[in-house]
Amino acid sequence: EEMEDDLRLYPIEEGLEDDIIDYINGKELDDNEKWDLENRLEDFFYGAKLKCRKPTYYFTDGFEFYVTEIYIDFRILEHVKKSFPKFHQLSVSSEMDQGFSTLSVKLTL
Repeated sequence: EEMEDDLRLYPIEEGLEDDIIDYINGKELDDNEKWDLENRLEDFFYGAKLKCRKPTYYFTDGFEFYVTEIYIDFRILEHVKKSFPKFHQLSVSSEMDQGFSTLSVKLTL
């Protein structure tokens, strides 16, 4: 808690994790609902001091987002992991995209 306060990280919006799980489990969303989900997730990333490079990718047991940072403070990763407790694994990898290094952060159920 003290570290998160020091970094001024914002908490996850209540219900966002469950809405993501519902979506990856096949819940149909209309365009407005999808837009709303994306914006809520983007607001969380922004509050966690992460700038996303491209849209979030959803798959059958998790989701992945790409950030512009080439270094992420471990406390931020810990905050992301704590914010999504139903996702049991967080992994980070580096990818080259159009000549730029991009970090991929993946959360898996």
